[in-house]
Amino acid sequence: MCKIQAPMIQSTKLLHYRLTGEPGRVPLPARIFHTICIAILSAIPIVLLINIAIRIPYVSTTMCCTFLITGILYYNSRFRGKLRSSAVIFCLFSQILVFCYISKFNLLTETAFSYITTVLCITLIFNYVLRIYQREKYNAVAALKALKKADESKTKLLSILSHDLKAPLNSIQSFLEILTHYDLAEEEERVIKTSLLKETKNTQTMLYNMLSWTKSQMEGGIKVNLSNLDLKKALKMPIAIQTAAATEKALTLSTDIDPEIYVLADPDMIQLVVRNLINNAVKFTRTGGEIHITGKKDPAGYAIITVKDNGIGIPKEKQANLFSPNSGSTYGTSNEKGVGLGLMLCYEFTQLQGGKLSFISSPNQGSEFYLSLPLYHQDRAVSHGKQPKISFSTVAI
Repeated sequence: MCKIQAPMIQSTKLLHYRLTGEPGRVPLPARIFHTICIAILSAIPIVLLINIAIRIPYVSTTMCCTFLITGILYYNSRFRGKLRSSAVIFCLFSQILVFCYISKFNLLTETAFSYITTVLCITLIFNYVLRIYQREKYNAVAALKALKKADESKTKLLSILSHDLKAPLNSIQSFLEILTHYDLAEEEERVIKTSLLKETKNTQTMLYNMLSWTKSQMEGGIKVNLSNLDLKKALKMPIAIQTAAATEKALTLSTDIDPEIYVLADPDMIQLVVRNLINNAVKFTRTGGEIHITGKKDPAGYAIITVKDNGIGIPKEKQANLFSPNSGSTYGTSNEKGVGLGLMLCYEFTQLQGGKLSFISSPNQGSEFYLSLPLYHQDRAVSHGKQPKISFSTVAI
């Protein structure tokens, strides 16, 4: 029954918009005027029947003229956009109708019916205006919230550009000036070059996260391409990239990913998420620590990717806002700088793929992040004869 009613309701709404005008394109006063004209055009046939029953031929003739003139005024406003002239003529013409009655009884009879009709019309118009007002109010509130969020995003981005990028760029400049203007011993030069490389990598990661986050906040959103992915192959590149960073800190990075797992995910997004999770583990694990990455299936139809470390953990007071823009900047165990966008991106991109991201952490004992993504069932690919690829765009989260 509901399936039958839904198309009918949709068709009724479309017909209503065609007759009165679409919200956003046609002003509210014009839509109200069109509604009044349609109500009059619908009521006049009933009035004609009553006039014929009480034998008022002149009034019947007047009603026919009213029907014709109202139709012309409706057309002039709805399709030619001349609301003001149509409304003025409508008001003048309505005053002339009083002189069409030839007896007091006929006037009283028609007046009584007109009052009843007017009350009904006013009630319908009032409800219509109230619904429009509520809808416009809701749209205005939603637009205000979106504007506020966009303003917060802009403020956050400007804050990062003015503060968080300033420090690493100054450090890079200082290193280059030292290498350019001073004769250094080979060991000193090697230390500075190593520091310069590390600072450049950190800055590159920060810029990449900022660009990804900014893109996700822009109008039109970020495009998501869901496809069948071999999980182990998909994670090979981000794990290899972070293995080099882990080696620099003398960390042990091990993996245990089931080679039979296939997930429905966006290849770029899943790599960004896993790369950020491992990068955080490397950043907040002391020299000589361990990081373990696993990929397993769970009975609920999801693949669970776990990134576990025995680092410094996350302070209790920061855990509540860990996935929000308010998490703030952080420094790793080797003074690596972060801007607080990495985990927020991980959370947003995981949700866009239909997954979940959670964690447990204890200060000075380490952290464990759980990334769950929907499994792709191979029997579905065989039955369809091809690998599905789903594309859609989303607005800022």
